[in-house]
Amino acid sequence: ACCCAVQNLCLSLHNQGFGTKWTTGPVNFDERFAEIVGLNIGESSDDGDSGDSDDSDDNDDDDCIKEFVVGTIWFGIPEKPATAPNKVHEVKDVLIFHT
Repeated sequence: ACCCAVQNLCLSLHNQGFGTKWTTGPVNFDERFAEIVGLNIGESSDDGDSGDSDDSDDNDDDDCIKEFVVGTIWFGIPEKPATAPNKVHEVKDVLIFHT
């Protein structure tokens, strides 16, 4: 669902004249990034539990990560319009008709 939402956001921004880039680089996982953007990351537990359990009785806010970043979308107004890449093959060269 996240990928679909990101694609729709990028398409919408493109329609309004913005260029976008979705990145999942190391900056997303740096504790300083979380602090700067105000993520509520809490503290992870020392027992290796990722907090993904369906145990509804385990709601200790101090032992689970509350928010995390999946990716960052960079956006802005491009200096020049992007050009479509050259096609490598024509459709007739790669389409096979079965009779």
